[in-house]
Amino acid sequence: MITNTKTYSCESLHHALYLAPGMLRHCCKRFFVNGQMRGDVKVYSVHSDEDIDVARILTTKRELYDSINREIETQCSGCPFLTLDMWGPLDKLKINILSIESHTVCNMKCTYCSETYYGGMKAKYSLRKLLERFLAADAFGEDIDIVWGGGEPTLMDDFEESFSLFAHKLKPKSIKLFTNAIKYSSVIEKYLSNGLLTITISTDAGTKETFKKVRGVEALEKVFCNIKRYHNAASSGVVIKYILTEDNCGFEEIDKFLEQLNKYELNKSHFQLSADFKNQDLGKEQTKSLIYLYKGLVRNGANSCHFDDHLRPRWNRKIKEIYNNNDKQDNDFQVIVDYIKEFQDKAFIVWGAGQIGYMMIKHSPLFEISKIVFIVDKDEKKHGKRLCDIEIKSPDSIKQVDYPIVIASSRFYNEISREISDMGISKDRIMDNLIF
Repeated sequence: MITNTKTYSCESLHHALYLAPGMLRHCCKRFFVNGQMRGDVKVYSVHSDEDIDVARILTTKRELYDSINREIETQCSGCPFLTLDMWGPLDKLKINILSIESHTVCNMKCTYCSETYYGGMKAKYSLRKLLERFLAADAFGEDIDIVWGGGEPTLMDDFEESFSLFAHKLKPKSIKLFTNAIKYSSVIEKYLSNGLLTITISTDAGTKETFKKVRGVEALEKVFCNIKRYHNAASSGVVIKYILTEDNCGFEEIDKFLEQLNKYELNKSHFQLSADFKNQDLGKEQTKSLIYLYKGLVRNGANSCHFDDHLRPRWNRKIKEIYNNNDKQDNDFQVIVDYIKEFQDKAFIVWGAGQIGYMMIKHSPLFEISKIVFIVDKDEKKHGKRLCDIEIKSPDSIKQVDYPIVIASSRFYNEISREISDMGISKDRIMDNLIF
């Protein structure tokens, strides 16, 4: 396909690879079409090291990209993360996001977990050989981000050796790791201490009983003790996550979670919120719980608090519904309506010219009644270009004006927030996540 015009694609399709035990995937996004969940889009199945073929991966990505833009039904049809932009022709594989989820061994069994990520499967290929093959083919981008997941990464065979090897060989721009923190890792502590790693630990409860019900094991205090140890190593590198389910969304449980944070002196941590991805939309009670939890974390001094990629599209739909209905009879939702009205007709800067930025600009109710003066992004190749007909500039541009800033990123929210502060700009300019 000749791509001298705008086409539909996404960062994952063009520049990412997700390693599952018996397959390669383009992404880990999930979305619903006609009530059916889609996502975790497959590249192809893998049965041995011989199936790790750079040319085949590139061909499969290109075929999917071409089919999307010929409006042929694909695994990606209906995905809200597809972005209309000036995408390259996919004539060479350059992986900028490598997600290593190559096993599903776990010491928990969470109620919200997908069978894709649970079942004790190990990789049908060697991570070391895959790394060597991709390096030989020059298939990694210069600024690569590595994400470790699973299963539980720390239970992977030779995890610490593999982790160190990939970090040494690829010298990634960032390393992120999702762990349940039952097993403590000295290598994780080392990379946290050096500022080279960010970890996300999902807690999902404030009481032992609910923790066992949601996570399948009795380990609440052990997890919080290990979070505290990691936090002491590098507080800025630890993100505490809460995934709302039917079992843990009561206000009383949330209050107990806030008490746990206070007990372990974690109130000023970074937080990420989500909800069970198996549900297409957020219910009324779940929405109230998200608002209640978010406000509680902010009130207690959270360094930052944002929503993950699985929650963001559903939250955009929900706040648009709340605003359009303008349900003044429900005080729990009035904060959303009032907040949007407070900032209508004002101007904003959006930081992030990727999938989340595109989705916010297209679907946020606030941006329907206000103005985006420009977008900023650290990627110099995007500077001077346009997204949704809005100019993309360098981050330094925010110093010349005083407009509020909307951070359009889940994966790099904390890093962007920290960079804004390092530029001498007040964090008061960063907009509240509740209306985006």
